[in-house]
Amino acid sequence: DWHFSESLAYLRHLGAIDESSSWHGPRVIIPNYIESASNCFVALDDYRLCCQSTCESYMDAFEAAIEGPAAEPDLILALTAKIIEE
Repeated sequence: DWHFSESLAYLRHLGAIDESSSWHGPRVIIPNYIESASNCFVALDDYRLCCQSTCESYMDAFEAAIEGPAAEPDLILALTAKIIEE
């Protein structure tokens, strides 16, 4: 299991928490977490200086293939295997 070291309040402040489901409970919005100010080396009120995420091309591939807000685990695993092969 993956455990975030950030508090729920901090993740909520980043806009990286989806609390819309009482059934599933809070879920992390991965793109919002990855692109948050805490992952930049300069983060001021007016601008951020961040390195391009090495995951950006992977996220693009997932988003293009899934075309929606959710996907079955089997599809995600198949896409991951395909990306690793490339």
